[in-house]
Amino acid sequence: MTTMWKLMALAATLVTVSASALMESDLKVLPSKEEQLLELFREDLAEMTPDEIAKFLLIDSQFVSASEVRGEGVTGKCTLSREALSAECCTTLSFKVFWKRHTVSACAFVQVLKKVYGLHLKITAARRIIYDKEVSAREPPAICIGVPKIRVAKVCLDFHEVQWRNGFHACVNFEVRIPFKTLLDVRLGCIDF
Repeated sequence: MTTMWKLMALAATLVTVSASALMESDLKVLPSKEEQLLELFREDLAEMTPDEIAKFLLIDSQFVSASEVRGEGVTGKCTLSREALSAECCTTLSFKVFWKRHTVSACAFVQVLKKVYGLHLKITAARRIIYDKEVSAREPPAICIGVPKIRVAKVCLDFHEVQWRNGFHACVNFEVRIPFKTLLDVRLGCIDF
């Protein structure tokens, strides 16, 4: 599995968690005492920086096999187009928050936009687009999406070590976290076009 595929699997995982929450946003999940506790957790999350949310774990893509990318609950299938400078990965993510297990299917699309030094990122879950934006690839921001249904959980996709010399190079990290605990940690590695 190439590094770009790993990147896509990571983005797809991010989308999957968010889509699960959006599909059932009208439901009241927790009783009022638990809602009050979760409100305190949300306040803590709001004060965290992207560095605190995502651990920057870099792996050398030349020495990583497909089996090393599949963490607990993560499986996926990716396609890569060198002509279009794009990749798309679809995955199923399964994780547990408190006593409830969540399983969501999602896809992530990433395209390198050479003329504007940017990235087009599109994340879908349950056939719904939940993120579709172009971002700067010179210093791309961490992309963090709160999970409405779960509320206390947040997922982040972080690009770093971005370089445009001799093509495009970037490394990517991803985590699913609640306060004081990491639920899922996926190290995607680096992409080169």
